Amino acid sequence: MPPTATPLVRSAGLAGYRELVRQLGETPERLLREVGIDPQALDDPDRLVSYRAFIDLLELSAERTGCGEFGLRLSQKQGLVTLGPVGLLARQEPDVRHAVGALLRHMHLHAEGLVVRLGEDGGRASVMLDFAIPGLRATRQVTELSVGMGLNMIRLLLGTRWAPDSVYFAHMAAPDPAVYRRLLGAPVYFDWEYTGYVFPAALLDRPIRDADDDLHRYLSRYIDGLEAQHGDDVVSKTRRLIQDLVSTGRCAAPLVARYLTMDTRTLQRRLRAHGTSFKALTEEVRANLAARHLRESRKSLTEIAELLGYSELSAFTRSFRRWFGQPPTPWRAAGAPTAGSCSGAPSTSRRRAHGGA
Repeated sequence: MPPTATPLVRSAGLAGYRELVRQLGETPERLLREVGIDPQALDDPDRLVSYRAFIDLLELSAERTGCGEFGLRLSQKQGLVTLGPVGLLARQEPDVRHAVGALLRHMHLHAEGLVVRLGEDGGRASVMLDFAIPGLRATRQVTELSVGMGLNMIRLLLGTRWAPDSVYFAHMAAPDPAVYRRLLGAPVYFDWEYTGYVFPAALLDRPIRDADDDLHRYLSRYIDGLEAQHGDDVVSKTRRLIQDLVSTGRCAAPLVARYLTMDTRTLQRRLRAHGTSFKALTEEVRANLAARHLRESRKSLTEIAELLGYSELSAFTRSFRRWFGQPPTPWRAAGAPTAGSCSGAPSTSRRRAHGGA
């Protein structure tokens, strides 16, 4: 998909949508039109739709159906073909490490603005994800859809009985967290500092059975062609790197430029050519992350400030007032409530930070 100011996603990401919405008693075509998506897009998995509209659709669907884990339930209806050629290529890699690497490198061909990274520490591997899309109002449903899909992909590589050691969500707990453990097959923790899942790093070196070298070569050439068409979107790449680095306290233009294999002046010049700057993108990323953490989690202001790379809470508060016209506490108090659970279980009290399901 070509670089664009409006992030796009393949409509394959809505595989199973009609079936699920009808099961929950709503009319899928009405919801699709309400967010500006042509219902016929669901009949063409390679058709591109606005990622923002896609995300809004998932949130609207959760609200109208009363199903708080709508995105997670939708992921249960999706598999390898959902990711198209990128998923097929991963299945033909020699081992799990190369398969995950292929998914990370090429995921933007399926969904622009989805940021996925792999980490290893102390014998454990972690897959973490986020969204580098400006102006998102809520991401709970698309986050849970993406986590569920990621686990589906790894199960295809390791076997259907595989489950991660644990799953983490940056947003607050659902009214019925036990549903998440049942659907994901692992302990689930909310209000975490990142969204993702962990498993033994040794599994990354497990060979993939029945991988086909000839099919791998064909798919590699095909995806290389798609990458060439996609082009070099320096703004999106810079935004994704800022989002990766902002919590480390080392998010600076020289470091980002090195990751992009260019000098700092070249990076700034190319960003200016697109009508922006490194400082403006950093402010955009921080503002969006701040809004999402305040709206979707129960993290303290100090925790949020640290996640945004601020050494002092007062500096974060000043920035937030500049972005939104008021301090973070009253802004959070005015936030919208979250959707309920479609399991029908009564909601008692929400679990505190790091509470498991």
